[in-house]
Amino acid sequence: VYVETTTLPLVTFRAGKFKLALGKHNQLHTHAFPFIDAPLFQTAITGEEGLNSAAVSASTLIPLPWFSELTLQGFSLGDDSLFGDSSTNPGTTTSESADRTGFLARYRNLWDLGDDATFELGASGAEGANAYGRRTTVYGADATLKWRPAEGGKYHALIWNAEYLGANRLGRRD
Repeated sequence: VYVETTTLPLVTFRAGKFKLALGKHNQLHTHAFPFIDAPLFQTAITGEEGLNSAAVSASTLIPLPWFSELTLQGFSLGDDSLFGDSSTNPGTTTSESADRTGFLARYRNLWDLGDDATFELGASGAEGANAYGRRTTVYGADATLKWRPAEGGKYHALIWNAEYLGANRLGRRD
């Protein structure tokens, strides 16, 4: 559940609990997955439910000749596999939950390749305190090519998507 502004010029604000803009797949709900299961890399890094938290978000369009969007998000860390859960890691030290916050940035671009195709390229990164008293850093990139004939393409389309996510869970100490 979240609220989002729609009438402010130049920026869109969002506050509530939602799926964070970490890569392309993390933003999808299970009913929108292109396959039955989430990709293995996604569940290994962000957990079964993906990275969704109570957060605030600001998005703005960069004034370029193509669609270019920058999103910045601040979020509270919950019980997800990306930043760890101290209850499932006995003997680890963690800061108070009020101090466990993270920050995320996503930059994406979309180009029209004609009437039939588009190409999207994105990069994202996040950082926050983990259950080990250290910082977790996650980074990723994604590319999507969509083709659908402008004439008679209701049932014919090609979508090629590639995504990379990497994480350093036991990074530097605070």
